[in-house]
Amino acid sequence: MQERQKYTTLCFSYLLLVLNMVLAWLHMLCL
Repeated sequence: MQERQKYTTLCFSYLLLVLNMVLAWLHMLCL
C-alpha cells in the first residue's frame, strides 16, 4: 500500500513538472 502511494506521488510531481514546462513554453510563444 505504501509503495503504491509513493508511485502516485512521483507520478503527480512529474505531471506537475510537465504542466509547468508546457505553460512556460506557451508563455514564450505568446510573447
